[in-house]
Amino acid sequence: MRRWLRDLLKKGIGFKSTYLFIYVVSFMATGIAGFLFLFGVFNFPESTPAVGVEPTAAPSSPSRFATVSSNDSVLIDVGKIKCSETLGKEYCDAVRDAAIAENDEISPYLTAITSDGADSHIGDYVVDLEWKRKRGESLLLTFAFTTIVPPEYPEGYRPGEAILLTQPTWVTIVPELRDFCQNPDPNQTDLRLRLHQLLGLPPGGNLRSLVELWVNPQDLFRPSIDPEISDHESEILPPQSSRFLTIDPGYITWFNDWFKKNYSSDPPFPWTLLGYTYDWGNPVSDIGLSEFVTNTGATVGVGQI
Repeated sequence: MRRWLRDLLKKGIGFKSTYLFIYVVSFMATGIAGFLFLFGVFNFPESTPAVGVEPTAAPSSPSRFATVSSNDSVLIDVGKIKCSETLGKEYCDAVRDAAIAENDEISPYLTAITSDGADSHIGDYVVDLEWKRKRGESLLLTFAFTTIVPPEYPEGYRPGEAILLTQPTWVTIVPELRDFCQNPDPNQTDLRLRLHQLLGLPPGGNLRSLVELWVNPQDLFRPSIDPEISDHESEILPPQSSRFLTIDPGYITWFNDWFKKNYSSDPPFPWTLLGYTYDWGNPVSDIGLSEFVTNTGATVGVGQI
């Protein structure tokens, strides 16, 4: 186990592993309200219609309605988003704030990922990404959170083996979480709660394991309005298709499906739509960690668990 994580575990966080996270959500819908299993793998509906976002759509004016474009056929009333009072006012306020992406919430400091094994440079700051070469591919180390621990993992889900991801999986990259864990707030006594806040997860969640996954960058996208992973910020409008850039209609469908599913669930997550987790425990800034999602069908290598 990495020394930084071992030291952190001694201070009160009761789960294992190293460098990066995956928090995965798996849910089954019954009627309009979904039954949400936290931190597993997203189970996206194949037949749910998109809410009407088009790459060329104009932005809607900020309002109490969460929306992505003026062409939305379904809008979500922020005031009617379900969030149990037992989760606390801070978390529920974060959910409602995150549902509307605005210009002043764009972060220019997202970690950029390229396929050449390079580090991510943000001004003079260098994000030291972890890479390895295997069979001619550059693989990036990412981190996954899950609620299950060995030996509950399915056969083949063992360190050193490759697995096929059958559903999208949410991850972050190594250095950001590692740096946070190595420099915890000395005034924060409940480190487990603080980690949930950083990742934009509800208080009282059941994070039990951290899993390293080696991922080809070509199998990653940013779960934001602008899904590109090679730049340092996400826009509040989908990029327009051009002779140099093709927007996958399937991504727009995925984005809208998850937008509706998340903010119609109880409890929802404070999904920022802008490529970073919503840190609802930081009084100075709600910008958390850069987040990414793996493509369905991606083959990844399992690192430490």
